[in-house]
Amino acid sequence: LRYRRLAKRLQAAEANLRELALTDALTLLPNRRAGLARLTAECAQALRHGRPLSIAMLDVDYFKRINDRWGHPVGDLVLRELAIRFQSNLRDTDLAARLGGEEFLVILHGSDSKGAEIMAQRLRERVASCPVTVPNADITVTISLGVATLPDAPVDASLGAHQAGDNLLRQADE
Repeated sequence: LRYRRLAKRLQAAEANLRELALTDALTLLPNRRAGLARLTAECAQALRHGRPLSIAMLDVDYFKRINDRWGHPVGDLVLRELAIRFQSNLRDTDLAARLGGEEFLVILHGSDSKGAEIMAQRLRERVASCPVTVPNADITVTISLGVATLPDAPVDASLGAHQAGDNLLRQADE
């Protein structure tokens, strides 16, 4: 009985460590590692089944100005609020991940380029239309986005899903 309890505690601790290793501590979104791993997996599925896959790269415009004017704790509040907005405007099959700083990746499962552009525009409008409320201020935040879609992004089939993901990221970032 004692060993079973210990084994359960160890399993719970391992699960907690896995979660910590894959979650951005500030926004509670998947972190860069988890986002890129999901992108590779989604690319493999899209290539295997001949389905479209789109991504959007998002940057918070003038984020340094927010940190400089209001301080880093307020900048953190802005990032947390944006993470909530991203998640609330995505489908269950989509994924928003924080790549680092004020840069985010959104994976739009099964979306073609037109669907991705509509989603990106909707996210941009929803972020800009409602200021982020922080202590003593309402801060208007805007985002810039780039969208890329498989099979539009060129892929060397011999290199597979990892290269497809890299190509999508590069294309969306441009």
